[in-house]
Amino acid sequence: MLDVVVATHRSPGVKICYPAVEASDFDPLVFDETKLASRQLIEGSAVAGRGNTCFFRWANRQLVLRQYRRGGLVRHISKNQYVYTGLERTRPIRELDVLLKLQQLQLPAPKPYACKVVRHCLTYSASLITYRLPGFTLAEKLNNESDDDIPWDQVGRVIGEFHRAGVYHADLNAQNILIDEDDSVSLIDFDRAEIRSSQSAANIRRWGLQNLNRLQRSLVKNANAKNADTFSAGNTCEQQMIRLKQQWTEALTGR
Repeated sequence: MLDVVVATHRSPGVKICYPAVEASDFDPLVFDETKLASRQLIEGSAVAGRGNTCFFRWANRQLVLRQYRRGGLVRHISKNQYVYTGLERTRPIRELDVLLKLQQLQLPAPKPYACKVVRHCLTYSASLITYRLPGFTLAEKLNNESDDDIPWDQVGRVIGEFHRAGVYHADLNAQNILIDEDDSVSLIDFDRAEIRSSQSAANIRRWGLQNLNRLQRSLVKNANAKNADTFSAGNTCEQQMIRLKQQWTEALTGR
């Protein structure tokens, strides 16, 4: 893992990790939503996807606190508990490491601030804080703007740049793509993401297309929720993906 401080919290079983560059004024209070709220530092929240997320300001920083939540059928057994097999194998530590490497690669992704792991004997719960990126999710843009206003070419190019660098996004969907007012595109939520270095172009293209297929399914789901005409919604998503894949292919080959 890159240059990270691992601090033992005064509470038993709690580890807090953050990049060394944040060490000078780091305060574990940033993980306490109740205290953040009492100081009127919370500026909003989001509940899309598995994680519960709040936006807050701290020491001239705009930050995002995300609690890890389970998805799928297992969420009915445990909403936020994961099997503990070592600190470096926990999901927030792995995501923190991926985000630090993405900063080195100069790819448009959130800058990590800190993560927290709370061990409960054989399991753990966790949270992650990143710097907040400006913009709205692709899903929000689709729900509030015309399809023609979405920079599909740029979305495809940015995804292609991530894939070309060997970055596998485990949950590429319309909620995890951000677009700002200048049409700059970023990807967020790198839980379970991997940087697959030294892979052949054919392998990258294979799992890259799997990523795009997942994105297309989320676009269809979003369109169906908005449009009662499922045939029309599916046709629109197909046209969106054609534009996106053209630029994705060019970015993947470095053109």
